[in-house]
Order: sequence, then structure tokens, then C-alpha cells
Amino acid sequence: INKIDKLTEAQLEGLKAQWLKLFAFTQVFLVSALEKRGVQELLAAVVEQMPRHPAYYPADQLTDRNERFFVAEIVREKILELYHQEVPYSCEVHVHTFKDDLENNLSRIYAYIFVSRATQKQIIIGKGGKAIKALGIASRISIEEFLGRKVFIELIVKIRDDWRDDEQMLRSFGYDG
Repeated sequence: INKIDKLTEAQLEGLKAQWLKLFAFTQVFLVSALEKRGVQELLAAVVEQMPRHPAYYPADQLTDRNERFFVAEIVREKILELYHQEVPYSCEVHVHTFKDDLENNLSRIYAYIFVSRATQKQIIIGKGGKAIKALGIASRISIEEFLGRKVFIELIVKIRDDWRDDEQMLRSFGYDG
């Protein structure tokens, strides 16, 4: 029961009795999320009830996704931050080449940004290439921070009419359905 800060003790007891009568609950928690009362007890009970399971991955492996996936997500994040029209929602980022130059502690990344229409391509590139340059810089800074090494990134905008309706393209982008 949330919002206990709005109820009297008698009202709380009545509500608690009502819920216990209606349902076969083993416990009823009284919580005030606003005042952070009872929240820790509720979370502890939830954790206690969660089934135990062996780890899916080794302790030093954080995810089953590769660096290429996260690079594409970082570029997509920067598109959402930098472009304030409907365009970001019509874009897909595909990293087609990812080469590590260990000798120079550098990653060379080449990615396509797919859009649905020529007008969207113009918006992504911007006048004189200013917008895509800003996108590349913002992406590179975040990717370098994520990878912990220097990055060279090249972004190329391609038009793929109705790519969101193309099952084969969606699969190639990792949307398996």
C-alpha cells in the first residue's frame, strides 16, 4: 500500500485488513515512496523471493553484446541528442567496419546511418557538413570514453527507402522479431 503518509493509522489498518481478506497475500507492505518509508523492506522482500540461478556469464563479462553494438548505440544516442526533429526516429546505425590498431591504441570505425528519405539525409549532414561533423565529434568523444582508447570514426549517410518495412534489412540490423 503506497502513499501511507496520506493516511491515518486506523485507515492503514483497515486497508491492510481489506487486502488480506481479498487476496491470499503472505504480507502487505506499507510504503511511502515520497518519504522513502518502507521501500527498503519491500525491496528486500522482493529480492528474497527471487529464484536463485547460476550466472549466465562469467563475473568479468558484463554483457553478451560486442563493442560494435555499443558503438552503434552511442552514435544513435548522439543522433537523438543533436537532432530535434522526427529524423532521429527514422535512422538506423550500422557499424560495417571495426578495426583495432593495437600498435597505436586506436580503433578505426566506419558506420552507415540509414535514413528513409533524401530530406532526412540532408538534415543529418547539415549545411556544409556541419551537422554530421558535430555528430562525429560527439560520437567519437563518447566512444573513446567507452573503449578507453583513441578512435577514428567515419559516418556515411545512406538512403534506404522504407527500410523499416524491409524484413531482410531489419534482420540485418538485429531486429529478429
